[in-house]
Amino acid sequence: MTKGRRDRARSLVALAARLLPAQRRDWGQAMLAEFDAIQGRWGRWRFALGCARVALVAPRQAGGPALLVRAGVLAGAAAVGLGIYALAPAMAAFAMLFPAVLAGCVWLALLRSRSATGQQGGPGWPLRAVILGGIAGWVGVVMYGVVRYPAMGEFTLWWAVALTAILACYAWMALLPPRFTTSQLAAARRPALVGGLVTGGLGVAGGTVAHLGDVQVLKGYSWLALLVTLVVVGAVAARSSVAARAAAQVRVDAGIRAALQAGVWTGLVGCLILAVGGMSVLYLAPNAYLPTDAYTIHAFQASGLPDIITYEVLDSLSGLTVILLELPLLSAIPAAMGGALAASLSRRTAAP
Repeated sequence: MTKGRRDRARSLVALAARLLPAQRRDWGQAMLAEFDAIQGRWGRWRFALGCARVALVAPRQAGGPALLVRAGVLAGAAAVGLGIYALAPAMAAFAMLFPAVLAGCVWLALLRSRSATGQQGGPGWPLRAVILGGIAGWVGVVMYGVVRYPAMGEFTLWWAVALTAILACYAWMALLPPRFTTSQLAAARRPALVGGLVTGGLGVAGGTVAHLGDVQVLKGYSWLALLVTLVVVGAVAARSSVAARAAAQVRVDAGIRAALQAGVWTGLVGCLILAVGGMSVLYLAPNAYLPTDAYTIHAFQASGLPDIITYEVLDSLSGLTVILLELPLLSAIPAAMGGALAASLSRRTAAP
C-alpha cells in the first residue's frame, strides 16, 4: 500500500516536471531527485502537491503576457457561462460547470504548449477546430431545445454533470490528447478528418432524406456507408503509416495503431457533425420527424409530455448524447479491421 501511494505521488511530480517549460527541464529532473530522498508519506505528498502548484502557476520568462493569458482564460470562461445563463436560464448549473472545465482544459493546454513535450504529436489545428466548433454547436442545439421546448422538463443537475463530462472528454481530446491516441496520428490526421466529415455528413443526409422523403430504407444504407467509410479510413491510415512495414512482424504494428487512432478521431468528428446536424434538421422541420410506429407512439403516451414533437426532441437529444459517448470508441473497431486488412496486404506485397 505504501509503495502504491509513493508511486502515485511520484507520478504527480513527474507530471509537474513534464509541464514545465523546456528551459526549466533540469529543474524538473532536480525535483524528481529531491522527491526520491524524502521520507514519510505525508512529506512526499506535500512535496508533490507543491511541485504541481509550481508547475501550474509558474510564470513564463516574460511575466506580463502570462498574466494577460490567465486573465483572458478567466474572462472567456466567465463570458461563456454568462452567455449560456442569459440565453437559457434553466441551464444554470451547466453554465457554471462547463465553462470552468473548459477553462481548465485550455489552461492545461497552454501549459503543455510551453513544456518540453508540448509540441510532440497532436491532432493539428483542423481537427481541433472541427471538434471545438462541434462542441459549441452541440451546446447551442441543447440550449435551443431547452428554451424552445420547456415542456421537456427541468434541466437537472444530473443532466448538467453528464453533459459537462461528455463535452469535457471532447475538449480534452482536442486540447490535451493522451499519447496513446496520437502516437501514429501523423499518418491518421487527414483520413480521420475526411472520414469524420463523410460519416457525419452521411448520417445527417441519410436521416434527413429518409424522413423528408419517407424512404426509411435510406437509414440502413447510410449506416452501412458509415461502416464502409470507417474501414476505408483505417486502411488509408495504416497504409500511410511510415512505420507499418518496419513493424510488420509485431502483433499490433504501427499501421494498425494508426488505424485505431484514425477510427477514434473519425468517430469524434463524425459524432459531433451527426449530432449537431441531425438536431438542426429536426428543429427546422419537426413535422417531418413525427413517428408513426406503434412503439414510439406508445412511449410518447406513457411519457406524459404534452405533444409528440416535444417527445421526439427530448428522445433525440437523449439518444444523440449517448451516441456522442459511445460511437467514437465503437468507430475504432471497423477502422482496425481496415487497418489489419491493409497491413496484411502490405506484408503480402513485401514478401519475396
